[in-house]
Amino acid sequence: MICRSIGAASALIIATSFLYGCGDTDGNAERTGADTSTTGSASPAAVTESSDSVSAAWGEFWNGFRDAVRRRDSAALVGMMSPGFSYGTVPVATPEVVFRELAYNGGENWRVLDRTLDRGTRPYDLPASDRPGRVAIDSLPCGTAPCRYQSWALFEQDTGGRWRWLALIFPGD
Repeated sequence: MICRSIGAASALIIATSFLYGCGDTDGNAERTGADTSTTGSASPAAVTESSDSVSAAWGEFWNGFRDAVRRRDSAALVGMMSPGFSYGTVPVATPEVVFRELAYNGGENWRVLDRTLDRGTRPYDLPASDRPGRVAIDSLPCGTAPCRYQSWALFEQDTGGRWRWLALIFPGD
């Protein structure tokens, strides 16, 4: 498989391009919502946030989002989701599907999401979008070295300036 640096407008693009052995596999991201850097040519394209208002809005959203995830507060998370939320290979997933999948296998996917968010986020340039985006990525071993999966949580600021949870991709999607 040839890994190349591409962005993703939907979870399908990411799932087919990055999950198996490509991308940021060092797992050395900061454990905050702050910018992080990556290694390797297949890493997401980093962008520079252009204003303090973007950073302030992101900080407020990130703190509320992390709190809602820790509390498993699906009602709060629904309010933070993009109307076109992508989950794994489902390009537009309903909240019911997302929360059913997070609860799968005794809540294992909630734990994967926690670990992914613990890695922090960095700016991310979503293709076909001029709005600010952010991504949290966690690399997970798949049982045989050097194979690694990646778990992604994507966020984007909407046209009204509100941050939204855009997509979630897990290993095996």
